[in-house]
Amino acid sequence: MEIYEGVKFTTEFLSNNSPKISPNMEELIHWSKKFHEKNLCPDTPQGSGGNMSYRLNPSKDDFVITGTQTKMKDKLRPEDFVLVKNVDLEKKTVSVSGKIEPSSESIMHYLTYNRCPDINAIFHGHSDIILKKAKELSLPHTEIELPYGSLELAQAATKLALKHKFFILKNHGFIAIGKTQDRAAYEALKFV
Repeated sequence: MEIYEGVKFTTEFLSNNSPKISPNMEELIHWSKKFHEKNLCPDTPQGSGGNMSYRLNPSKDDFVITGTQTKMKDKLRPEDFVLVKNVDLEKKTVSVSGKIEPSSESIMHYLTYNRCPDINAIFHGHSDIILKKAKELSLPHTEIELPYGSLELAQAATKLALKHKFFILKNHGFIAIGKTQDRAAYEALKFV
């Protein structure tokens, strides 16, 4: 597994306004805490191993995502999240509103929302237990290990997201997606 070295894109801050507290954000805070408790997003020296997002509006690609190095065991506040407004894949630029850098996997979340209009929640975690069980359970997975935060990983994940609600990023972690946050959570929690 690759050593974390920070985000691999340029962040363009459109404003320093954090996303507003809402029922969707409260739900994401709940699931972030639950995923930490279940060791699906475990502590790392940089924060938590994973990131979580929800689509702001079903007809658009805007989404709210955990910031990079967010510690999900803490009581999360709006300042721990970022609203991603746009991603320029050619320039590797993520345009956001918020006070912190977005998750290093923001491009993967963006591409998945862009190509999968029925998906409104993406939960990405790092569970050694699930990774060890993946082969035994015949879970769908990327063919090769790809660098975190890369366009190649985002493309491979999106390809799997078109057919599966839960899949493995080889030697990296898992992705659980759903029309709702509850559905995305269910896809991961059934394995622990």
